[in-house]
Amino acid sequence: MLTTISFVVFAVSALADDHIIEPQCNYATGTTLPHYFPIGACESNRDFDVDGSPVLSSFRYTCTEELDVQKETFNSLYCTGTPSEIETNVTEVDDFSCEQAYDCSYAVVCNWLGCGDMNDTSCTSCYGQTEADLEYLELHCRSYITNECFGIPGFVQASTCESGVHTQTFYSNCTFTQPIFSYTDGGDEASNHCKDEDYNGIYEFYKAECFMSTTHDIDISSTQYDMYTTATPQDSTTQEDTTATPQD
Repeated sequence: MLTTISFVVFAVSALADDHIIEPQCNYATGTTLPHYFPIGACESNRDFDVDGSPVLSSFRYTCTEELDVQKETFNSLYCTGTPSEIETNVTEVDDFSCEQAYDCSYAVVCNWLGCGDMNDTSCTSCYGQTEADLEYLELHCRSYITNECFGIPGFVQASTCESGVHTQTFYSNCTFTQPIFSYTDGGDEASNHCKDEDYNGIYEFYKAECFMSTTHDIDISSTQYDMYTTATPQDSTTQEDTTATPQD
């Protein structure tokens, strides 16, 4: 998985309180979508019908050649195969970017329902198992933009993904001097990979995979915003593949 991820900071001191700090990469979001989806990343679900048969679905937002956003829906996990539907009028998205020189780095966090209970708060029945071993469980996977700082002044979020561990921290500003709270998913620590999110005694097993943009290499070790000198933008005259790639 990922070795070291750090990222550059936005300077927001010149922004008014009602300004939104956007990710500096391609994304899709909206007033009915309280989440920033990285363009090209896949969200997956496995549910079961009344007969116990699995129902698979997934979707992703992509950019068109006209730099508009579209939604691709699949009857499979992980957006594999041919889309069952392609929506070009994506009503739930009212804010997106397809014009950035960079794709987003991101984490995909998957959780399997029913991997533990009050007698097993470490999810030992799922930890260390292959995905094929867990195909009888409900599954949900969501992607999170990493290596960016975005939100509104006073409440911004920043995620990292390293070695299969996704950490999302909320701060009062993009200098990371005033953390508000954070949470971590995945990894070897039981408290991070086994959670009773609904407080109903049913524990979910969490696993994270890190994807690093092939065109966006920024550094958060500094608390100064310097995206123009730390990143090399894609040449707009050449259509290079900017898809984020998984880390070893």
